[in-house]
Amino acid sequence: MFGGLGFGGTTSVVQGEKRTDLDFGFGGFLIEIPRQAGASAILAFGTALGGGELTLKARARVPVDFADALAQPPLSEFDLGFVGCLPYLRLQIQLFPWLAIEGWGGYFLAFPGQWEEGEREIAGPKLDLRAPFFGFGISFGGIGSLGEPEPEAPIPGEEKE
Repeated sequence: MFGGLGFGGTTSVVQGEKRTDLDFGFGGFLIEIPRQAGASAILAFGTALGGGELTLKARARVPVDFADALAQPPLSEFDLGFVGCLPYLRLQIQLFPWLAIEGWGGYFLAFPGQWEEGEREIAGPKLDLRAPFFGFGISFGGIGSLGEPEPEAPIPGEEKE
């Protein structure tokens, strides 16, 4: 199976007039090999290959007005691009013909580049962008059949030659 996968998030810290935001995003090309595990389950191994970016925004103060913000910009923004992969195992269990539950588990591994500020490289902290991940979800629809197709039933009234 081929497809796409993406996720992201943000976190913020506020202390008085100071504010720091960290945004994270990843997107990748998904390759998955599903195997039937009984009559109503699928076990799949897959990986996503792609890239993403971290953006760190630091605001030192709240500007008085628009002119103040332009004269003394209160915000600094730093970006860190990376390439990454996301190998995983996924188990999907069909509860009803129209509803399934699934669980995912794997490991996110990324290789960051250099920090940038205004499209120029800047020295910054080295980050370890590796971590295990787990997920749970529900799916609507059936899993179909991974086996041999069933033979077509003959149409009444048709004769075989």
